[in-house]
Amino acid sequence: MALAQDAVTTRVVESDVTSTSWSHTCSGSNRLLLVFLAVGGDCNPTVTYNGVPLTQIKKVGTSGVARYGFLYRLIAPAAGTYTIAVSGFPNGYIKAYAVSLTDVNQTTPLGPAASATGNSNSLSVNVSSNDNLLVYDFGWISGGGGGSSYTPGAGQTELLDYNTQTYISATGSRKAGSTTTSMTHTATVSAPWGIIGVSVNVDAQAPSVTTGSATEVKKNMATLGGEVTADNDSIITERGVCWSTSANPTISDSKATSIGTTGAYTVAATGLNPGTVYHYRAYATNGVGTSYGSDQTFETKKASGGAFLLNLI
Repeated sequence: MALAQDAVTTRVVESDVTSTSWSHTCSGSNRLLLVFLAVGGDCNPTVTYNGVPLTQIKKVGTSGVARYGFLYRLIAPAAGTYTIAVSGFPNGYIKAYAVSLTDVNQTTPLGPAASATGNSNSLSVNVSSNDNLLVYDFGWISGGGGGSSYTPGAGQTELLDYNTQTYISATGSRKAGSTTTSMTHTATVSAPWGIIGVSVNVDAQAPSVTTGSATEVKKNMATLGGEVTADNDSIITERGVCWSTSANPTISDSKATSIGTTGAYTVAATGLNPGTVYHYRAYATNGVGTSYGSDQTFETKKASGGAFLLNLI
């Protein structure tokens, strides 16, 4: 399972209308639909997909000019090809793009939306993000005497560059996430601008873990193995093996940790009692939770007779 872009569509209207529509196809599982748009004039457009309203996440006014940018989202849009409809905006001149994604967290699909405004030829916004995520942005410039073309920043994949319209030109891009993801666009003109950015959260799961063998078993210690076979799109924060004299031990019981993320590892279980049957399980923890491998057992070696007699003296 990995977060992935499904489809991108764009829509540009230069006539004086108050509504527009276009077709978009969503597929895959754990779907999310985002719609970015910019219009002339203060408003709150209605956006629907297959007749289902999208939720407005962000509204940003361009610095000093009546141009506004928006971000909308719809969790679990219908699979198939349907109409995206936008209505309730003044003055026409809408610039928009839609992107659908798969394997998105259906409870918290987005991180905090960020925005910025300015008056120059350099659009920039910093978006809170993380590894394994995707960051999307949408920027627009008001005026510019015939529009502006854009050059996206390093690592950004351009999704939209509409540059021929005088009132609003627009740009959009995608980038792999990091702790803070900087989204930038360099325009060919200087003018009032705005930009919105947001990270999309993967439908992560707890790690996949298997329990390995018990080796070098002695009276008071043993070497126990495990393997994290997948982090399931969330960074491993701890891995190891836990043990107890009862079945299905957890990290609340005795445990030993191993530095690392995915892959095989071993730990030393110490402080064991001689001649005792122990249960053990490999485990790993990520941002979603803790997973365990299967319950396995081993028996420590019994104390020798000489040691037993010494203990009686």
